[in-house]
This record gives sequence, C-alpha cells and structure tokens, in this order.
Amino acid sequence: MGSICPVVRRPRVLVVLGALAGVVGPSAPRALAGGLYLPGIGAVSTGRAGASTASVDNPEALLLNPAKLADLPGTHVMVGASLIDFDLSFDRFGTYDEISTRDVAWEGADHPTMHDDSSPPIGVGPFQIIPMIAVSSDLGSCIPGLTLAAGLYTPQSYPFRSVGADYHIDDPVEPPPPTRYDIVEQGAEFFVTSVGASYRISPKLDVGARLSVGVGRITARTFLWGLPNYEESTRNEAVFALDVRDNFIPSGGLGVAYRPTREIELAAQYTGELALVGEGTAEVQLSQYLTLAGIPAEITAAPDDEARCARGGTAEKLKACADLTLPMSASIAGRYRFFDANGRERADVELDLGWENWSGERSSSFLVVVDAKLNGLVSLKDGIIHHGFQDTFAARLGGSYHIPLGAQGQRELIVRGGVAYDTAAAKSGWERIDFDGAARTTLAAGASFRTERLQLDLGVGTILEGTRTVGEPCNPTLLDRGCDGQNRDALPEDRSGADPINPLFDSRSQAENPVNHGTYSSHYLLLMLGATARF
Repeated sequence: MGSICPVVRRPRVLVVLGALAGVVGPSAPRALAGGLYLPGIGAVSTGRAGASTASVDNPEALLLNPAKLADLPGTHVMVGASLIDFDLSFDRFGTYDEISTRDVAWEGADHPTMHDDSSPPIGVGPFQIIPMIAVSSDLGSCIPGLTLAAGLYTPQSYPFRSVGADYHIDDPVEPPPPTRYDIVEQGAEFFVTSVGASYRISPKLDVGARLSVGVGRITARTFLWGLPNYEESTRNEAVFALDVRDNFIPSGGLGVAYRPTREIELAAQYTGELALVGEGTAEVQLSQYLTLAGIPAEITAAPDDEARCARGGTAEKLKACADLTLPMSASIAGRYRFFDANGRERADVELDLGWENWSGERSSSFLVVVDAKLNGLVSLKDGIIHHGFQDTFAARLGGSYHIPLGAQGQRELIVRGGVAYDTAAAKSGWERIDFDGAARTTLAAGASFRTERLQLDLGVGTILEGTRTVGEPCNPTLLDRGCDGQNRDALPEDRSGADPINPLFDSRSQAENPVNHGTYSSHYLLLMLGATARF
C-alpha cells in the first residue's frame, strides 16, 4: 500500500469525491441560459469584466481556463450566482400599412415603441439567476501536480423575451405588435455539467482540459406569413410556437498557463461549441380568415412516411426539430503581479483578448424543421432564421488589490474591477430583438473577504449598449418590391436585414421585407455573489 495513494485514510478525499459525484449527478438542478455570452462566469471573474484567463484562483478555473486548476492546492468548494437584468426597447421604422381588403383603425399610425417585458422563471424581480457550483481537489497530492474538478454551469447570458406577447391573432381592436415577425416570446435553458483536470508539467507550465455534457431546451413564439403579405395583414398570418430539447450536448475546453517570471503570467484557453440539435413539438394557429385558393387553410401533420424530423405528429402537436449552436471561443491573456516586502501578492493587472466564432454557418443561422402540410397538399419548407452574425472580438482589462487585515496576513480584503469592450455580433443592418447582437462596453467591480478557509465574494456591473439605428426605412409592396428601388428582391446574401418567414417558400425565396430595422436601446445590470470553502 505504500506506493498506492491511501484514499481510505484521507477523509478529505472521500468527501470531495462524494461532492464531485453530486455535482455531476442527474439530480442537479437545471440552469437557464441562452442569448449571446456576457463577460465572465461567476462572481470573481465577472467582477473583473471577464479579465481572468490568467488570474483565476478559484474553481471558476474549470470553465475559464482549466490549466489554472493547478493553482488550487487542497480541496475547494465554490457556490455562486450571477443575477442579470436586461432592458431592451425597439422602435421599428415606418407606419402600419394600409390594408386593401378592409379598414382598420391603426392604418397609417406610427409603429409603437416596444419593450421587453419578460420575467425570468427563476429570478429575483427582473433579475435572472444563473447559478454555478464547482469543486476542485488535488486528492491529497496522490499524483503530484494533478488537480481534478467538476461543476455545473450555464453560459452567462439573458435569453428571455416578451415583446407584444399578449397580442392574439385576429384581435379586431388592438393593433398587432410590429415585432411579431421577429419574436414575441422566447426562453432558453442550458444546463452543462463538466469535469476537468490540470497538470503542472513544471513550476512554470500548467496544462488543463475540460469535458462537458449539457442538456438544452428552446421555446419560442413568433408570427409567420401564411401568404405573400406585404400589407402585413394579420388575416394572412399564423402564430408559430416551438418547444424543442436536446438531452446530449457535448463540448469541451483546453487551457495553458505559463510563468516566465514570478511577476509575469501568460495564459490561453479554448472552448468548443455547444450545438443543440433539438426535437420536440410545434403548434400553429392560423388566422381564421386565411384561405388557399378560396379554401379555408388548415394545418395537418405530415404522414409518418414523409416525416423529416420525427414520426407521430398530430395537428395539435406537430413534430419539430431545431438546430442552434453557441459557438467556439478562445482567449489569450497576459498578467503582471505585484508583491509586498513579505513576498505576498499585493495587486495584479491583466489584459485578455478574446474571439467568438459567430460567423459559422450553424451559429449565424438557426434551422427549424416542422413535419406538417397545408390543406394536406403543400409541405411546409425548412425554416432558416438568419441573423447575419459575424465573429466577435473582445478586449478585457481587469485587476485586483489585496488589503491585509491583521498582522498575520491570514485575512484580507480583495477589491477588483475591470472594463471590457466586445465588438458587435450582428452585421450592419442585422441586429434583432431575439438575440442581442450589439457591441457592448462592460464596467464591473467587486470585493472579496478572504480567510484561511473561506472566501466571500460580491460584485456589481453594467453592460452599456446605448441607442443605435439599425438599417434604413424600407417598406416594399407587391408592386414595388425590394429595397434598392429596382422593383426586385435582392439575393438573400445581399440583403441588409431580417425578413418574415413564409413556410410555403424555401429560404432563398422569402420576400425581401426587413422587419428588424429601426432604433434599439439596451443595457444590462449585473449582481454577483459567491462563496468558496477551502480544506
């Protein structure tokens, strides 16, 4: 037994192994996420505006840079949460169109300014709670240089939308929301469990890796064109509701940290994509006035032998599939540390440069397949929801300062802060309300109280996106199509905005009619809490 790690003699190791099993076990609670990534994960890194690839010194390292787990001797148990509030308003260009077949009270009226009125299902007031639990241990130095970790998390973002969600199709009194072709209601859930390991190759070099498996669910409700509908008459529309989930979403990450000197540390990390290929159901409610060649329109399930998604659909619960991908990302970082006369770290400053691959085909556009037919004759085409995403780049600058409390240096107050800038994920003219594609500036600050065995973390932040004008006024008609004045639709790849989806036509034949152009205003508020125990 002398050459074998005596696990049974190490109660601490048994405790952490049990904790690891509990974290990744099937009874763990779900976490909510979606949208585009916000800086950081957890209280400490978010309080530095995400500038933590090289400096992370708690179990957040499992997700931020697994190589940094090597800096965590002993056993660490971390529980934390970020609370996110998102404020969004949108004022679509133009006015309500005149409808040739009937008179409505809102013809010619300005489009109203729309606001996101969503309330997170797991939250405090308007704040969505994003929990994180992580455990790391060197297992009593059974294998010198090796540290293991496990945890659960969700991508830090705000996926919920409720913009005109209380409108009912064919309402004869209330005007329809001008946002209805983008989204009226949306939610997303991602729960990711991860295990990781780091190894200290030498006193100067650490490497690490992480494996993750997630489950995800997407719900959404929007309006579709039932027929060519340049007048945007609700009598030619349908309400489409989607509910799909994927119970196996693999991913992973790699990290490295290198210290050429005591003061200087360089680090890099890579995170793989999270690809949700979901299956579920869809519901379609047609306008009671919608007809096809004079025959009242009716949606039925496709026969099982024609199903492209799944068999067993009914008119009330159509079978549906969706493909949505959160992209791969990478960052590099440089950090400089300052020490006092006793050799204890007094302060540090870090610069991170990041990249996210939103221009990938699966990240930039979302695919929806519904096994259904109109009047038993016309199969609904695949829906490709274009977002016009592009790769994003970020610069994050953060740092911290340690204030000793007491002569022995066993307690200290750590104050931190950071600023970051992320380029826009949406190309010019392509910002939408369902996914936040705006450029953003993050300002964050935080503090920790640290003792020999316990650390308590608190942070606050804001993400500023300002007010911006997206696209130009363009309101095509049947007799004056397109936006270039040539009475023709531009090719899909040449369009400058999102169009309504008509499931009777394939994605390259959708009418050019940008519905996302207008004025946007948005910002986030962030609160972060955390606690870490060390054994």
